[in-house]
Amino acid sequence: MYILYTTPIKSKVKRFFMRKNDLIKTKYSGIYKYITTTNEEHFYVHFMIDGTRYQNKNFTKLYGATTAATTKDKLEEIKTLIRKGENPFDNNINKDTVKDIIIKLINDKKPKYKDKDNNQNRRNLELFFLKYVDPVIGHLKFQKVTDKHVDRILKSMDKLAKGRKLFLHVLMYSEFEKRFRARKIDNNPFYDIDYGLDQTKPKLDLRLNESLESTIKKMYLTTLQLSTPQKLLFLISIMCARRVGEIHQLTFNDIKKSEDGLFYIIARPATTKTGIYEKYPIPKEVIELLPYEVLEEEYQETPLFNFCRNTIFTHYPKLLKKADVKFNNSYSMSTHDHRKIFISLMVKKGFDSDMLDQCLSHNNKQDIKDVYMEVGFEKRNEIFNEYWKILRSKKQL
Repeated sequence: MYILYTTPIKSKVKRFFMRKNDLIKTKYSGIYKYITTTNEEHFYVHFMIDGTRYQNKNFTKLYGATTAATTKDKLEEIKTLIRKGENPFDNNINKDTVKDIIIKLINDKKPKYKDKDNNQNRRNLELFFLKYVDPVIGHLKFQKVTDKHVDRILKSMDKLAKGRKLFLHVLMYSEFEKRFRARKIDNNPFYDIDYGLDQTKPKLDLRLNESLESTIKKMYLTTLQLSTPQKLLFLISIMCARRVGEIHQLTFNDIKKSEDGLFYIIARPATTKTGIYEKYPIPKEVIELLPYEVLEEEYQETPLFNFCRNTIFTHYPKLLKKADVKFNNSYSMSTHDHRKIFISLMVKKGFDSDMLDQCLSHNNKQDIKDVYMEVGFEKRNEIFNEYWKILRSKKQL
């Protein structure tokens, strides 16, 4: 008797005949070992449950079983699923598609920090997947995805920032690698992509072909001329040196006004990367753009921004181009570099770097000085006002 056995080899299907006598009995009933022509051990299972017979199930290919014992354990799991009415061997069930697996992965993603909301992060990953990956491979099973599919995905991402390849690493590489190591697929087509993980980004002054002061003043002046909804957010990022992801989560309730008329922001732990409250002043340029209802009690839960976070990263390269920021080679900068520029310029002004770290709420308490030094709001206000003088200076760029 001959059994037709099929195995994928380098994305091509090779068929050959396996004799039933080639199956070697193990000490477990219904579990057999087969030695392939390349001396690999595959474990096959024959069993009957609820009146249905299941034959020639290759548990090494299906589930990565490498011993008779692990095959037996997996078989018990499979029997439990069958008793619940599921068919674990049905290759056509929807949950096996790339889209359903990845969307579930995104929905199950836990926040990096305890007690923090990561809805925006999950939304960004989902939007990326639906736009660039889903049209190409979303409907396929993992084993059907090839290098050509990945090339099509990368081509559709040509105009994106290089860092966006990290989304592919987070979503696709890990899931394909897990299945490859379990021997459920023959290769990981996302393996050879250059994700830039091993590349150290040069310091900002090496990336720029102009001074830090000239760069940030150009950014400030150009942002004042914007007419897009992102103008307010970019101004807070540039003038207050805050993270754009945190700024985007601000609500009207986070904007405060003191008795002496000073406006400031108190960011909640759920919205900050460090998971602490942050209090910082805001300049007149920002105050002038705030909605007039911002201090009214009935609107306190209203988000300050009503545009998708992704638009920040599509508009920022346009802002750099419009400001005519000069770079060396093909380097660029990110909104996070606003924070580095703030510290660099204020250190030149004579301010203590540890004090400046406190102004940005860096949570890196490495010694006793960091633990016990606290920069009060009055001092923070003084420091930021000195920084704003630099930005507003009429000095030639």
